[in-house]
Amino acid sequence: MKVVDSQTRLEIIKSLKDRNKTLSELSRELGISKPSIYRHLKILYFYGIVERIKNGNKFVYYRLTEKGREVADLIVSLAVSALGSALAYTATYHGESVAFDISVEQAPKYAPAGGFPTPTPAKIVQTATDPVMASILAFVFIFVIVFFSIKLIRLVKSPKR
Repeated sequence: MKVVDSQTRLEIIKSLKDRNKTLSELSRELGISKPSIYRHLKILYFYGIVERIKNGNKFVYYRLTEKGREVADLIVSLAVSALGSALAYTATYHGESVAFDISVEQAPKYAPAGGFPTPTPAKIVQTATDPVMASILAFVFIFVIVFFSIKLIRLVKSPKR
């Protein structure tokens, strides 16, 4: 949770999803000071989300590990799902809830003396369109679709071993 607790760390993860970057590139791209970016990178490194790559010259690059890519996929899936559920909520919410009555025949728990039980109508009130339920279902549905689509795309793009 500490990894996704900071907006800056989320931005770093999203930025490194595209390609490896140096501290200076991340600082310039995100508009945050190098010491601040470095502190966030140390936390991400500690949790195994990013790794340092030293090449022959003085530059140190940072890239997402496999665990970091999983976190990035999860962030993208959550963001797209939240947007989809918000759209589902606005599509189903009309300012007032619409209710309708359904009469259902229901037998009493005991029979009157010397006779058969008489069914009595029970009143059930349901909401015709429940925007909260629609948005929850949309969130779950979209999350599953996006998350596994990203996994499938990564599987297809990955080099064969």
